[in-house]
Amino acid sequence: MARAQIGQLFEQKLSTADVHYMTDYLFSVEHWSRYELVLFMSTTSALSLAVVDQLAREVSHRSKQYQALNLDLVTNLLFNTEMTFIEARLPTKAKFFAAALKALTPGDDHMGAHFLITFGRISYQYCFEDRYQATLQIKKLLQALKILHMNDYYQFFDRSFKEFQQQYC
Repeated sequence: MARAQIGQLFEQKLSTADVHYMTDYLFSVEHWSRYELVLFMSTTSALSLAVVDQLAREVSHRSKQYQALNLDLVTNLLFNTEMTFIEARLPTKAKFFAAALKALTPGDDHMGAHFLITFGRISYQYCFEDRYQATLQIKKLLQALKILHMNDYYQFFDRSFKEFQQQYC
């Protein structure tokens, strides 16, 4: 995992041997702990789309179990998977993970998870459905963040959506 995170930090690719080792490891573990969730999330970009799809679907099917382990981690993992498939222009797969995100049940103490789930839904809508409505929705989300004085979230989602518009759709 250390090599994967260092490679991600310095934008270096994992070796083919490391990717195979990590993939074999993730498929061999029956019940994931926080370690496996972090490992998978940290290395999604190094894996094939087929492997990402298969592993993330397993996480989504066990999301209640993993949500109890670490809701924010599961939310980020499913969000990253949805964005991976949006970027790959695979709307059916992206929609599956958007639905998996929507099925999560974060409490009021997980505002970041609520906003990430909403951002994922809006991103999908922007690329595959109705850009105008998605743009209105992101403006509402940003306005809510301003009203709540959540400046860090506001800056993050504002910047992220602008980057998303330029890069993916």
